[in-house]
Amino acid sequence: MKILAVADQECRALGEHFDADRWRDIDLVLACGDLKPDYLGYLADRFNTRVLYVRGNHDRNFGAESPGGCEDIHGRLVHHRGIRILGIEGSIWYNGAGIQYREYQVALSALSRRFKLWRSGGIDIVVSHSPPRFCAEAFQLCETPVGDHALCPFRDRPGAEWQNCPEASDRAHWGYKTFQQMIDRYQPAYWIHGHTHAGYGMADRWKQVGNTAIGDAYEQLVFEYPAPASATE
Repeated sequence: MKILAVADQECRALGEHFDADRWRDIDLVLACGDLKPDYLGYLADRFNTRVLYVRGNHDRNFGAESPGGCEDIHGRLVHHRGIRILGIEGSIWYNGAGIQYREYQVALSALSRRFKLWRSGGIDIVVSHSPPRFCAEAFQLCETPVGDHALCPFRDRPGAEWQNCPEASDRAHWGYKTFQQMIDRYQPAYWIHGHTHAGYGMADRWKQVGNTAIGDAYEQLVFEYPAPASATE
């Protein structure tokens, strides 16, 4: 299954410079926040497929109804051709404006879903606006991440995970520790997020944490997911 993920910035290659051959065979669109409702509706029409979305911290202009052809999956586990997809909206709390959550709120929400996720057998893809926290020692060994993909000042210690800092240096773009714990528990194949704009200096479009590939969907990101043999529409 070929999946298109989008976030944060409208992509000209999906609009005025659209090339049908480049985007053929897209089976599903995942939207990771901070995109206008009209743009999501356009993508649903353009690809004639399902658009599953979560809102970003700046998404305060959505009405009670989702854009045509689109589904808000925040807090929901939905299935698409046999694939289990969980949605989580918003960013970490930094000034209280927009859709922001404190760490404890996200932790409580994850705890409340634990039984349902256990009954489903787990998660295949998580769609969030914010990224996970990548470094287990961020805010512990180091008080504040150096960010900007700079060399980790503790990179030479035994068992160091990262040579370059994978975190954001500014509070508004810090990842959730709860997401890191969810990766450890559920080991989804993919965790797709927005918010960090393919970097803010963090450079890598993809990161690998255990068995989970973590992708930054800024503008657009295409990846393949093999649907289970028993999948049905």
